[in-house]
Parts: sequence; C-alpha cells; structure tokens
Amino acid sequence: MALKDIINRGACGATEQKGFNTNKGCFVPFNDITEIWYTPLNFEFDKDATFDEDYIKSVQKAGNLTILKDVQAFEAQNTEVQVSTSAKGFKQKTLDGIYEFKVTFEDSVWLQKQLGFLDGKKRGRYCLISGDTIYGTEGKNGGVAGARDYSTIRDLQTFAQGAEVGKQSIMIQFADHKELDDYPVLLDGDVLEFAPSQIEPIVQASVSFFATPSTASDVLSVSVVYDRGQKGEIVGLDDSAAFKVTYDGITENLAGTLTTAPDGSQYYALTTSTAIQTVDGVVTVSLNGVQEVTGDCLYVSNTASEKAIAGL
Repeated sequence: MALKDIINRGACGATEQKGFNTNKGCFVPFNDITEIWYTPLNFEFDKDATFDEDYIKSVQKAGNLTILKDVQAFEAQNTEVQVSTSAKGFKQKTLDGIYEFKVTFEDSVWLQKQLGFLDGKKRGRYCLISGDTIYGTEGKNGGVAGARDYSTIRDLQTFAQGAEVGKQSIMIQFADHKELDDYPVLLDGDVLEFAPSQIEPIVQASVSFFATPSTASDVLSVSVVYDRGQKGEIVGLDDSAAFKVTYDGITENLAGTLTTAPDGSQYYALTTSTAIQTVDGVVTVSLNGVQEVTGDCLYVSNTASEKAIAGL
C-alpha cells in the first residue's frame, strides 16, 4: 500500500477527521514512546512508495535512517508558552513554547559511544514510534517527515551500581512545535503491512587488516567483526562491491571471499586490480556504505588504514 493511502488513517477505516468533535472519526492511539527514528533534514518518506519493510530497509541502506530502540523513558522538559498582560488586562503571547525531551536508554558504554553520532547535531528530523505506530509531520512533497530538531545533546551516562542499571540519555529540542501540533501525521500500526518495531537498527562493524598490505600481492586480507566487544566474525558479506578500498590514489569497490586461516579464524580476501606500488603508502578499507547480510541485518563500518610494506 502506498504511503499516501495510509496517512492519518485509523484501523477502523476513517480516513479524515476535522473539527472539534473528536468523538467522531477513527482514533489513532499513541502513547508510551518505545523508539525513535532519526533522518537527515532533507529527507521525507516518499508518498508514492509502497510503505513496507523492504522500503524501510532501502532507506536505511541509503544512509537516511538511524533507529534507536528500547526507549525506557521519554520525559518532557518543555519551555512553556509565556504571555504578558497589558495595563488593560489583555494578554498576548511573548514566547512560543518549545518541545524538549529527555530520552533515556538502559544499555551500556557502547551505546553511549554510538549516541555521540547525534551529539551536537542540528537540523535533523525525528519520528516517534509507539509500538508500531509512527508519529511524524507532513512533508513538503506530500510524504511523511520527522519533526525538525534544533539540537540533540548527549548527556553524561549513569554507570551501573549495585541494583541500579546503567543509563544513557540524549536531550532533543524540536525546532518548531507546530510540526507536531498543527501538521501531525500518524501511521497507525494496525493499518501498516509490517511491524516497525521489528525493523532492526544498522549494526556497527569493526574492519581491520588481518595481514599488513604488501607490494608483493594484489590480495588484501580484511577482518570484519562486531564493533561491540571487538569479536564475533561477520560472515555473509557477499555483495559484489561489499568493500571500498583506496591505495596508490585508486579507489575500488571490491567483493570479498570469505577465507579460513590455519588457526580457524575467518577473514575476507579482496583482490585489487593491480598490486600496491607504494611502500609506506596508506591503504584504507571499509564496508562500501551500508551492507546487508541476507537473513541477518544491515551493517556499516569504520575505515581502517595501514601502511603498505615492501614485498618479499
């Protein structure tokens, strides 16, 4: 079903509701925010796209969607509307209200590190997720967008102590409350043909050189493991251009062949179009954008770099 056909459509079938008699029409429930979706400022979900799991994954692969799951608390820290009163007793608004929320997670030091990606960012967008219902705002092109943030600030983490669990949090200040108040969009989870809560976030992988690059070979040996804990080999990266490599001023997108070392560990062998020429020249490697392992999930990585040694 196209996105434009389910915007603000309740599960009972009512497609539009106007006026102040909210007893009529179809109520779309929204409470207890469970996750948040972050997108770039210029992104909106396409009104003509079939809004399903495949579409959402394509948005992730394009680098346009970051999912933060398992929200434990979503606390309002709003700036209230301020008014002034004239000598005759008339009131007028002097300061508009600002939505600001503290979003708390109960995870680990590793999540604290990942939240740094959002720290200090300005002019991104957030959709709020309750169960499987999505709350956003109207996009300029008729689709659905997240509400613009003015700033996102990562707070200091609370360390686990005794019976107390570790906590991580960010403060989100929205740029314009009207996007949520006057132009709201609700995508009812009971209408959607997939469950947004089942969409997995992109996993951070750690890429490193399994062996130092050498001018004697056109093969690079690359290790790919989970960034969290720096262990657990990631297999199934079988795209024909899964890896991005630079050397000698050349950039190539290469396939990797999963190879087992004598000690049983696994790495990917990447064959370059020509042997590395420059001794002490820097060779870099990373996953080529967002990569999918079929039957698993999506991965993104750091960029590893190492100087090439002279071949023997």
